[in-house]
Amino acid sequence: MRDWLIKSVLLAWPLITVVVVSSARPAIAAASLMLGTILFLPTRFAFDFPLIPPTGREEIASLALFASVLFLHPRRILRIRPGLGVEGVVFLLMLASIGTALTNGDVLTYGPRILPRLVPYDAVSDAVRDFLRFFLPFVIGRAMFRSRRDLRDLLLVIVVAGLVYSALILIELRLSPQLNRWIYGFFPHSFHQHVRGGSYRPMVFMPNGLAVGQFMSVATLAAAGLLAARARNLPVDGRAATAYLGSMVAACKGYASIAYSIVGLGAIFFLRPRHRVALAAGLAALTATYPLLRSYDMFPTEELVSAASAVSAARAHSLDYRFVNEDILLVKAQERVLFGWGGYNRSRVYDERRGGNITITDGYWIIQLGQRGILGMILTFGLILIPVLVVYRRLPRVRDRSDASLLATLALIVALLAVDLLPNGLFTFLPIVLSGALLGTVQGIVENEARAARAPARVADRGAAVATAQGSG
Repeated sequence: MRDWLIKSVLLAWPLITVVVVSSARPAIAAASLMLGTILFLPTRFAFDFPLIPPTGREEIASLALFASVLFLHPRRILRIRPGLGVEGVVFLLMLASIGTALTNGDVLTYGPRILPRLVPYDAVSDAVRDFLRFFLPFVIGRAMFRSRRDLRDLLLVIVVAGLVYSALILIELRLSPQLNRWIYGFFPHSFHQHVRGGSYRPMVFMPNGLAVGQFMSVATLAAAGLLAARARNLPVDGRAATAYLGSMVAACKGYASIAYSIVGLGAIFFLRPRHRVALAAGLAALTATYPLLRSYDMFPTEELVSAASAVSAARAHSLDYRFVNEDILLVKAQERVLFGWGGYNRSRVYDERRGGNITITDGYWIIQLGQRGILGMILTFGLILIPVLVVYRRLPRVRDRSDASLLATLALIVALLAVDLLPNGLFTFLPIVLSGALLGTVQGIVENEARAARAPARVADRGAAVATAQGSG
């Protein structure tokens, strides 16, 4: 690992942030910087500053962007009154960390393995981490994207970023995932997991190949959304970009990302905006109820495994293995269901005699349920899902068809990202940022249209008053 290069890049990022925010349009600056963070900055590295949790690329980027915008464009932040919107649930999550610490004051022993108890510092550390990982990215999204132009800019930047990243993906498809090793001097994941069907699953500078596939799926749907909304004066051809980015999703060899892309493209091209956002709301409801259905063994796991076997025996085995691990972890999570087991891998299941870990934690929902309890899981997923439901309720108030189409597309993207948190982890803060942007744009567009509708009425009232005054004179 080239520590000097990694530290230099991360420490230089705040300076880059100031330059970009001061020179580019706010929405483009925010989108470019947040995407630049997850696509190019080194992962698996964090500064261990005193009294605060490890600070990695996303925490540094969020702090730098928030501070830069607050200094250079303060109205962008202040007008949304941070903390009084949906992001207020993060404060509840921060308070819940106290409950997690108070209910985990015991040392866990499994043969030779000893897991430490939680202390008050752990509650403070978790609260600070929640603020950096959830509150700031969400507020940035809600503050920086407030209009139809901002929404268009966001989707366009995602598309352009996907096109740029595709060049690096093609390199790794040919030469194997080595860019992170060549540039930063280390491989952040297991190499054998990135060999698929005689070829490679590209990883570039992201945590793993699944994260790359997820982002390319988002870029594909963003291109399709701009095309369906008939957005004008784009620097790229919508049809060509959608087809090309879709081929990149397939090249990334992530079955989930391919499935999300197929569902998303079908909805974007064949459903009207109100039906598209209804689908997004349905996916949000599925995500919210999945933990409950799994807890009571009401989810059709066997049927899904059987269906997967028709596609691939390996896929069926992988899916079945995930479900079996979820069942084991659910039993452990239910022992401390309200506040969870906390950190230090206390929520995992171990061999009582040998101390070996006998479970794999894949899905973000089971990770949150085990570590933060049902309260933490609900609050975390609520931050992502509530904006989707807000759009579902407010979309009928959006008069412009292009705006409605773009909002429905972004709502669908956020909902699909939330669904992906059931089988996979939270790879980056992309779902948090886009969820905040979704809430900010629907609020801003509805407010702007209402303001525009009131303007002619005020002019008419003023004209009538003048005419009356002239008549009486």
